[in-house]
Amino acid sequence: MRAPFVFPFLGGRFGKGQGRERPAPSSRGASARQLAIALADDSRCTLLSFYSPNCKLCGRIGHQVEELVEEQESHWLNLVRLNVEDEIWTPEVSYYSISYVPCLLLLDRKNRARAKSGVPKSQKVVEESLHDMLVEGRKRFGRKRASG
Repeated sequence: MRAPFVFPFLGGRFGKGQGRERPAPSSRGASARQLAIALADDSRCTLLSFYSPNCKLCGRIGHQVEELVEEQESHWLNLVRLNVEDEIWTPEVSYYSISYVPCLLLLDRKNRARAKSGVPKSQKVVEESLHDMLVEGRKRFGRKRASG
């Protein structure tokens, strides 16, 4: 669910305005559609991965997260990557109080935030947060829903 308020407090914070071009409208639209589809899918949880293209750790972690979710967790989890430098995601950044990147946020099937990764002091900290989130999420939400 999109947040009802927009707080433009991020200007410059994640490298905005440092010579980077804005994402192409087609990729922005594809990402927005991907988020809408994930949030409408009540059969799976959603992992929001907030990142910045200027963040080296985000690049390293992002690929690991994508591979892990696609190969092992896709039966219960959708993944959506959100570029914090793209103003289209300002409502989500504000709504979920994202103040650092990389930041991972696990939403349950009703799109309620259930877990958030810790401050990324190192790659190991982010990997441990991801592991803990997936283990707990798999236990609580990973079972296939009974029909009926």
